[in-house]
Order: sequence, then C-alpha cells, then structure tokens
Amino acid sequence: MRSLSRRQMIRLALALPSACLFERYRALAAPSLNRVKITDIRAMAIRNIAGNCLIRIDTDSGLTGYGEAGATGPMARARIATMRNLLIGKDPLTIEVHFHNLTTLMHTYMAHIPTISGIDIALWDLAGKITGAPISTLLGGPFRESISLYSHGLDFNMLDKTSCRDWA
Repeated sequence: MRSLSRRQMIRLALALPSACLFERYRALAAPSLNRVKITDIRAMAIRNIAGNCLIRIDTDSGLTGYGEAGATGPMARARIATMRNLLIGKDPLTIEVHFHNLTTLMHTYMAHIPTISGIDIALWDLAGKITGAPISTLLGGPFRESISLYSHGLDFNMLDKTSCRDWA
C-alpha cells in the first residue's frame, strides 16, 4: 500500500468536492457535447459601470453566452487576443478544460483572472442555453428558494423597466 504525502492528501481533499460537483454537470451536458463550437469572443464596455465589461461568446448554432468581467473593455480585449486560439472552434461545454487551459497554458502571460472569470461565466451561460437547464441545476440544484435583494448606491427604481433601460 502506498502512503500519501501531506501535500498529496491536501490536493486530494481539495479536488474531491469539485469532482462531485462536476459529475452532475457532465451527465447533463453529455448528450450535447461536440454539437456546438465557439466562433467568436468579444469584450464590450458597460456604460455607467467603471472597470467592468461584458464578455460575449458566439457559437455556430447562433447561441450567445454573456459574462461580466472585472476588467475594462480595452484590457479584456487585449487579453482575449492572447486567448482566442484556446477557444475558437472548441466546444463551449468543456468548461473545466477551458478554465484549465486559460489559467495554465498562457506561457509568457500571467493568467488574467478578471477576464477569465467573465469567459467562465459566459461559458456557463452557454451551457444553460445548450442543455436547456438552469445553471443552478447544472451546478447541483438550488441552494435556497429565494433571496433578499437590495440596491446600494443606485438612485432609481430597479423594478421599473423604463428606469433600468434609461440607466443601461
């Protein structure tokens, strides 16, 4: 019997929860694997929100995924330019593979987590659209039935569509 080092034991303990989490996702995504390919990825500035942008991922099926990145549009666009070849033509449902590649295969570039997080969110958005399941289901099911909302620092009625449209 082989014994584990302390470091190996910690790695194993940290990996087990994510392995269980993604088993459900893999089962739900399996019927749709390799049916959709990423065709484009872009970063778009968000008006009235400094320092953030939207990441848009387009596919050959016409579906589009959106994610908010904690980086400015120019910064995210510059980083996306270095990541395009890791995403274009690939299956958007292989989210773990994309995350691994974007965070470890950038070679001379450090992983830019604010941009990668926007890409990750956009990939999950696409996964929900491709599988027809809510992202909460893909991630293991809802944790709560409802949550309380509040507005911090915004001087408009978030329940009024016209106010939201004017703000955006």
